[in-house]
Amino acid sequence: MSNALYSRDILKQYFQILVPLLGLLLLIATTHYYTHEELTDTDHKADAVLSVDLARETITAELNNVVSDLIFLSNINELRAVLANPSSPYLKNLERELLIFSRIKKRYDQIRYIAQDGQEIVRINYHNGEAVKVAKTTLMNKANDDFFKQALAIKPEQIHLSSLDRNVKQEAIETPHKPVIRFATPLINAQGQKRGILVFNILGNSLLPNFTPQATTNTDRIHLLNQEGYWLRSPYSDAPGLKFDRKRSFAISYPLAWQQISANLSGSFENSAGLFSYSTIYPVWPTAKPSKEIQSWKIVSLAPMALIKEYTISSLFFNNILFGAFALLIIIWSFVTAKIRVSHKKIKAQNEYEQRFRKTLESIQLAAISLDDKGKVQFCNNYLLKKIGFKHEDVINKEWIDNFIEEAEKEKMKEILANAMAGSLCSIHETKIKTRGGDTRLFSWNNTLSYDANDRVCGLTCIGEDITEQHHREEQLRILSRAVEQSPAPVILTNTDGVIEYVNSKFTELTGYTAAEAIGNNPSILKSGETNSEEYRDLWETIDSGKEWHGLFHNRRKNGELYWEYTTISPIRNPDGEITHFLAIKEDITEKRRLENEVKQRNRELAQAQALAVVGRMSSMIAHDLRNPLSSIKMGLQIFGKRVDKQHEQSWNEEAKELRQIALEQVRYMENILADLLQFSRPDALNSEWLSINKLLDLTVSTTEKNIKEHKAKVTTDYQAKLPMVYGDATKLRQVFSNLILNALQATENIERKPEIRIKTSMELLNSKMKVKVEFSDNGLGLDSEQADILFEPFYTTKAKGTGLGLAIVKRILDQHYGEISLASSPNGGACVVVILPTGPFH
Repeated sequence: MSNALYSRDILKQYFQILVPLLGLLLLIATTHYYTHEELTDTDHKADAVLSVDLARETITAELNNVVSDLIFLSNINELRAVLANPSSPYLKNLERELLIFSRIKKRYDQIRYIAQDGQEIVRINYHNGEAVKVAKTTLMNKANDDFFKQALAIKPEQIHLSSLDRNVKQEAIETPHKPVIRFATPLINAQGQKRGILVFNILGNSLLPNFTPQATTNTDRIHLLNQEGYWLRSPYSDAPGLKFDRKRSFAISYPLAWQQISANLSGSFENSAGLFSYSTIYPVWPTAKPSKEIQSWKIVSLAPMALIKEYTISSLFFNNILFGAFALLIIIWSFVTAKIRVSHKKIKAQNEYEQRFRKTLESIQLAAISLDDKGKVQFCNNYLLKKIGFKHEDVINKEWIDNFIEEAEKEKMKEILANAMAGSLCSIHETKIKTRGGDTRLFSWNNTLSYDANDRVCGLTCIGEDITEQHHREEQLRILSRAVEQSPAPVILTNTDGVIEYVNSKFTELTGYTAAEAIGNNPSILKSGETNSEEYRDLWETIDSGKEWHGLFHNRRKNGELYWEYTTISPIRNPDGEITHFLAIKEDITEKRRLENEVKQRNRELAQAQALAVVGRMSSMIAHDLRNPLSSIKMGLQIFGKRVDKQHEQSWNEEAKELRQIALEQVRYMENILADLLQFSRPDALNSEWLSINKLLDLTVSTTEKNIKEHKAKVTTDYQAKLPMVYGDATKLRQVFSNLILNALQATENIERKPEIRIKTSMELLNSKMKVKVEFSDNGLGLDSEQADILFEPFYTTKAKGTGLGLAIVKRILDQHYGEISLASSPNGGACVVVILPTGPFH
């Protein structure tokens, strides 16, 4: 509204003052413009004429100096002596004088004495500050040179001038290009005969540049032209400077102007191309009078029409600036007057606004405070006063930061205030305020800037909320959160539907699932399938009823590994007592269970070892006590049988023979039992060597050939070639293989099909180690799965006859070799025994 009032009030006065003053100013500016244009045109013409005159005087003086030097040298005694007598002594004197002259003048590119026959007699070159005499062998003949002919043809004391052209050296243009002007005069001996010419070569850039610096302010418009209208010197960087290879000239570029310039000696005129001022000079004046035959140069000052228009635009621009300056003064005066009036109105409106704003701040249930740019309190509402326990007079006009902000936060608050005054507002901040009782209260503030009537920042208004209790609760929550996150136990938080909402880092460490992978899924991602549905139903019924559940899970990690965990699941309730989440705290007890199982296994093995030790001692005692009587019985039966056979061969009937044979077989059976008991009770030490398993198996099969034939069995072998050698006891390993073959033969008894035994060897990589595998398969009745685990226990047997020590001895021998043995049913029927032996020495 203030801006609208300002616009209406100021525009009326602005136009009342501006219209008449603008008309007067426009009249004055127009008059000044046309007057200035007329004076400027006159000044341009006068300046151009002056520039041409000064250039003519400068170049004339330069040319006269050259002519004077040439006349002077043509009359020196040394030259006169050479003209009279061109002998060597006089010639050397001339060369010396010319060298001295060249060094002193430093402007002549060449000084030459050419005889009347065109042969160069002396040539002095001046280059890079050094005057040098040219060797006689390099001197040239100029008899056919037009310049030589013309110079020799003129009268004595006259000067012949060449065009500005490139220098020719040994009938070739000298490079780099050196545009030169040649001055020459005939040389006359005492008898008045022409004996040659004296020539000065002057570089164009050495002679001509000196005529422009004296030409007032128009040096960038002066042109020097020869009588044909070609440039000798031009302010244009791209104008041709020589008479060779040119496709344009001043005469071609300005044909109408050149007609007038070439027809007159001097003058000024203006056409569509621009303003031309010109004058004529004669380079060899006064040695020859002006005529059509005498070479002349033109000095021309050209002010292009574009430049004249530029002066016109410049003059108009000056008038516009003058007019704009007066208009600007009027605008500024009007603006200042309007601003004063508007400021008074804005100050009044600002005060009214502040009164209303403070009344609003008193009525809200939030803390409010206003600070000036120095940090002093200008306003504080009653809500804040009640919170901190101070009275109104204790706060107003006091330093807020020094008196009420906690010591540790003063610097931060000072920085916030300083940045706000600089225009960089921190919109939200928290500070601790000291109360009258010495305590501190934490407030969260929302900041806004305060402005004066001129819209300048003058203070800071803060509206805040006491968050002391909220901060305390949040801090407790953060501590709890850190405790859960840093807990050594895996923690899962799910909603009531079992969807995971949080897992800590230990969960990831235990299961391999990251938080991003677990959140949003169900804990069933850990299922291994070993926990039945009944247990899960009991779990949900327990926690849904608000109780705590404890139990074991055999779960599966992300990488597929199984592990055991002990889990406690507790419901979490909101303030209304409703269950909102479930908290599961887990403990990895895999290692614990492994150790427990290992202890149990060790205890069983220890008890079994102790029992076997007792059995072994008893077996040793029994075997020792029974072996001698059995040996006597066996010996008696054998002697008895031999004697009876000899004496009563006819009368010894078949029944008596059969009884004797049965008695011997029973004795042998008892001896085998005693041998097994002794071997089991006192295992022998190994006598190891490097063995070929394939050969050892063949030897074992041959030793059991009798038993194989008795059972009418078929034995097939499938050996892997180039098996690694095995380090072991040949006798004991042959006993192992023999027992397994005999067991396989006994397993095929009483079957309707022909007994078959298959022996296979192969090489396998187990636990990063190369091992040899031997398989014994039969086509018998097979094994009961429950028997496979106890068949290796001592004294356990499924046969009518036997001690149950065969497989126990086999296992003990393989244990001594750090080997393994396992029993299983074959997929095609029958049983399969697998023996695995290491390939390297065992320790």
